[in-house]
Amino acid sequence: MSEYLIKPVDTINDAGKKRSSRAGRRNSPTDASFDDSAEIEAADLASSDTAVSSGQSREKPVNSLAAGFDCHNGLCLATHRSGAIIAHAADWRSARRACDYASLIVIDDATAEDVCEDAVPLVVTKRELAKFGSAAVYLYGDISDRRAEIRFALTQPYRPWHTQRAFSREARGLPPYQRRESKPANNQLKKSRYSNSRSAKP
Repeated sequence: MSEYLIKPVDTINDAGKKRSSRAGRRNSPTDASFDDSAEIEAADLASSDTAVSSGQSREKPVNSLAAGFDCHNGLCLATHRSGAIIAHAADWRSARRACDYASLIVIDDATAEDVCEDAVPLVVTKRELAKFGSAAVYLYGDISDRRAEIRFALTQPYRPWHTQRAFSREARGLPPYQRRESKPANNQLKKSRYSNSRSAKP
């Protein structure tokens, strides 16, 4: 049984910026914002596939991982040299389009649940990465039945220095925090009302 290792190559902080990279320059999903690891690259890359222009719409990718992900409407796709299709989706709606053919789907959404009714694709969400850290994915099986197995950096129960991970919004399956619009202070509100009343007098 041959194994193809897909290992994390970038670490991304809460602001969605890369902290480190070991893979050099390449195309990747542009909207990745994972807490720990949002981008993956095969250790053994294919280079013989022909790239297609990014403006072309299609359901299945022909780009190899070496050429980078090809993105369309929130779904980024690439083909591993083993034939496995790797998908990166912005949300669960985009991810569902890849359920029928992808071996691995990575979803940049902590709220995504039960995306694919069929258990064949391996689905990794932002929530799992927030809870368990970066991940290594192993692909096995023949081309007609390509399977994926994932191993996270952390497991539960947590060690004492990892317990804080459980309290982040992503680890609790919550959407990103959105700041409410600030209301004007009482004194500013009174001043505006006073100025309006003075201007209304003849």
